[in-house]
This record gives sequence, structure tokens and C-alpha cells, in this order.
Amino acid sequence: MEVKIHTRRLNPYADEKITVTSSAVKTLTANTYQDTPSRKVAMAKITVEGGDMHYRVTGNNPSSTVGHKLTAGDILTLTNLLEIQKFKVIADGASDGILYVTYYEFTE
Repeated sequence: MEVKIHTRRLNPYADEKITVTSSAVKTLTANTYQDTPSRKVAMAKITVEGGDMHYRVTGNNPSSTVGHKLTAGDILTLTNLLEIQKFKVIADGASDGILYVTYYEFTE
């Protein structure tokens, strides 16, 4: 009997830069990570620059004191589409933060 092992590889396919302020909660851009309905979104890798931020992946809004803290130099990996869709972030104070996001899809 022959056993076939399917290995899935991650392929980077899109990226974006998001400026995060303390005046409004930001999300990741759906038209960027889900640009076609058939895309098999696997993960997002996010690097942080600038001011401190707080984020949540439950769909609830973070605040300057509620949520997981992000600081300059941090790297955050969201490991599935649901986390990507529910990700929300806000800056802690007067200094804006910048997120550099790369999206990956599963390929055969």
C-alpha cells in the first residue's frame, strides 16, 4: 500500500503597513488578506515599530490599558484566519505605532 503525505507549505502573498493611533481601534484589512474567496489564509506575521499598543484577538476592542501589550521590536504571529479577522489594536498614548503585516497562504 502506498501512503501519500501531503505537505502544505506557507506562501507569502500580500503585505500591508498600518498606522495605529490612540483615537480609533484598527483592524487588519480584509481586502488585503482575503483578496479572493478561494484563498486559504494560513497566518499573518506582524512586526511592530513606534509607540506601544494593546491588541485583542477575541473581536472585543482593546484600550490603552486592556489587551496584550505590543512594543517596538515585537513580532506577533496570528496562526489562523479567525485570529486575523478578529484582531484589533489601539495605540497606548500620544506616539503612533506602525504594524508591518505579511500574510501567508497554504499551498500544496
